[in-house]
Formats: sequence, C-alpha cells, structure tokens
Amino acid sequence: MFMDFINSYQDLIKSYAKYFNDNSFNQKIAETNIQLLKEKKYVITDEIWNIDEEQNLRFIFNLTELLKSYGKEYIKDVENLWNTFNNDIPFSRQFTINVLQNKHKIIFDFAKDKGLSNDFITFFSIFIAYPYREAVASFVKSKSDSYRIELKNHVSGFCPVCGHDASISYLTEKEGKKIMACIHCGTYWLFRRLKCSFCLTEDKNALGYLNIEDEKEVSAYVCDKCRMYLKTIRIKDDDNVYAVKWRAIIDYLSSGDIDIAAIQNKYLKETILGTRFNGPNDPNIELYLNKLQNKITEIDSH
Repeated sequence: MFMDFINSYQDLIKSYAKYFNDNSFNQKIAETNIQLLKEKKYVITDEIWNIDEEQNLRFIFNLTELLKSYGKEYIKDVENLWNTFNNDIPFSRQFTINVLQNKHKIIFDFAKDKGLSNDFITFFSIFIAYPYREAVASFVKSKSDSYRIELKNHVSGFCPVCGHDASISYLTEKEGKKIMACIHCGTYWLFRRLKCSFCLTEDKNALGYLNIEDEKEVSAYVCDKCRMYLKTIRIKDDDNVYAVKWRAIIDYLSSGDIDIAAIQNKYLKETILGTRFNGPNDPNIELYLNKLQNKITEIDSH
C-alpha cells in the first residue's frame, strides 16, 4: 500500500513538473546561493520561494485525494485540513511557506488548534514540501559542475541543498563509504564514518551503534555526547542507493523499529520537519546542543 502511494505521488509530481522546476523558486537566488556550498552552507534560503497560490492549492487538493485513498487512518485529518485550506486559500500558501521555511512550532501549534495529530501533520508537511525542495536540488545539481562543486563531497552533517540533517545514511561494504541521505530534497553526500553528524565529535568512546535482532542490516549509529542517533543501512555498494529513486524516503519510513529501540535506550530524535544550520560554525548550533543537554538531563532524572 505504501509503495502504491509513493508511485502515485511520483506521478502527481510529474504532472506539476513545469511549475515546480520553472516557477516555484527564484533561479537567480538559487544560482547565487550555490557559492555558499564552498563555505559548507546550504543553498536553500527562506527568500528563495515563489509560491503560486492557485497552483499550490491544486497540488494540495490532489495530495489530499491521494492520502484519502492510501492513508485511510488519516481521513478525518485530511478532510479537516482540506476544508481549512479551501476556506482560506491565502493561508494554504502561507502554510506551505511555513513548512519550506522550517517553522515547525507554528505548524505544530496549527495542528493542535485544528485537532490534527502530529504524525499526520508531519507526514503531510514532508510530502507537500518535497517537490519544491527537490526542484531546487535538481537545479543545483545541473549547475554545480559550472562551479567545480561536487555535492557528494560536501562532507558535512547537514544537507548541502536544504540544510536539514541527514535522516538516514548508508554504509557500503566494498569501499566503506558513509553516504548521507536527505529525505527532504533527495540529495546524497558523503561523511566520515567515525564522526557524529550532529555534534561533530570524533571521540571513539562516545560513538557506537544499536541493532535489532534479525535486522543486522539496519542500525542506529549513536553518540553518547549529544545523545542523538542516525538510522543507517548497510549496502553492498553505492549503486544500490543511487539506482532507486526515492530509496531514502522508503527506507526511512519502513525502518521505524530501530527508532523505537534507540528511543528506548534514551537516545534522542529531532522532529523530522528538521532543524537547519548554516554550517559547522553557525552560532545556533551551540544553542541547539544546549537544548539537547537539557533534554538529556530531563531523561536521566526519570
């Protein structure tokens, strides 16, 4: 059922390809921002979006129709959300902008006010935003050679295109590469195996992994310094990642058992809507890690 939804969703995005690729973002800003990659910063900035109210509403409508067909447990949430957007069309555009600008507190407050579950609003937000971000990612990939930039060599814990932390990673058996994957825009890049992608520690004593019995290919790579974890899948070679479109999203959503194991072991998970930084020297990282430390203290006190 999930794969049927993914296939139908891909077809839906294709039907809006001209809008997403040509009209939904400012290409001049995107091309200028490619230079930010040299500073280990990401390309997508808040002012990059050109959201067409009518096109966006049509896409939302078609997405909600898909969710009615494939996510029957969310039908009430879907109908509630669509009625809200249809009765306030300018707000539907603003909601999309809120997601694209990563304003997850506003999104969750809205969900609470409307009686929507956090699981639903998170799922919906990822899929409403993905084609916008993927369009920028495709544009950047087509232009990056002109700047002698290879996205796969970004070597940061955060996505070079949209700035979200990696949602899942892959370890190759043949070459021992660690490939980071962003489920928000479909970008892949490399990262050091023995390094935390969140707090960037290289302390071997703080780094480890968790496995579930009978699922040795899927692990949670954990850090005892910041207590974050990253879902990781072992694969034979990197062709297994790049050959299957949308593999990262499929793997992420179908590996929930390892999340449960990590959380039961008191490791932390940021909201999938994401936290973005401008690179390893962003001063907000310290604030973020302080927030994580408060979470750790709270967990350890119970």
